[in-house]
Amino acid sequence: MLKARALTVEYAYENSSFEDDTSDLRMTYDNAIQPATLQDIFLNRVQYEQEDGSLPFATTPSIDKYLHTLRARLQLGEASLLGLFAHSKQTNTNAGLNVDYTGFSGRFYMPFGRAFSLKADAKRYDIDADDVFVHVVEKVAPAGLTAGKTYEQAYPTGELDFVRESAASRTPTELTLELGIHPARFTFLRAGYMWNEIERKSYEVEKTTTNSLYVAGRSRFGKSANGRFRFQYDSISDPFLYHDAAIPQVLQPYPSPGPLPRR
Repeated sequence: MLKARALTVEYAYENSSFEDDTSDLRMTYDNAIQPATLQDIFLNRVQYEQEDGSLPFATTPSIDKYLHTLRARLQLGEASLLGLFAHSKQTNTNAGLNVDYTGFSGRFYMPFGRAFSLKADAKRYDIDADDVFVHVVEKVAPAGLTAGKTYEQAYPTGELDFVRESAASRTPTELTLELGIHPARFTFLRAGYMWNEIERKSYEVEKTTTNSLYVAGRSRFGKSANGRFRFQYDSISDPFLYHDAAIPQVLQPYPSPGPLPRR
């Protein structure tokens, strides 16, 4: 920590590791067979089944993380200015995937006597998560109309392997301006405006902007009663959602390799 009159600066470094030594949960999946004929006509529609044996699921990866933080405080008479800068990297050591975080935040606080105060907050950070290449195991169907073919060969709709771009990668920016009022003893009122914008690197909704107005307060009545209230109005443009969540008209443009069982 460094202290020079009205300025205080503090730096911290943290390095941590996490490892789960418990045994993995495992499951043996059912055979991919047609329920009526018991033929292996669905084998090219799955990536694993009973013949693959016991497989782990819901595993907890080992994590390594380091964090740098730099804090500063500047006292300007009755007013104060606070700042924070942080940078971290979190690594999934099992998969070799990284999540990088870099951000800063600041606060300005100015009291006007005992009855009023003004507070302004600002925050911006960037999260960058690695993309993941997903390799689809393509089994060959031993029976049925697609015998001797993988799913991609039987239903040529395109390459099955794909790159999963992380929805966690984003850059939010937050701004808040708040007026505080202390009209009476044990009574506090707050009114403010908030602006929030989230920019995304790998999602159909590239940017979401939120404007908010709020009024809040709390008070104590005697020694045994207290009350709180909050009213907030939000205006959101392009909210974070899945544009293609509705079921498409054509689920499968090719005939099914096997009929449904008849009762």
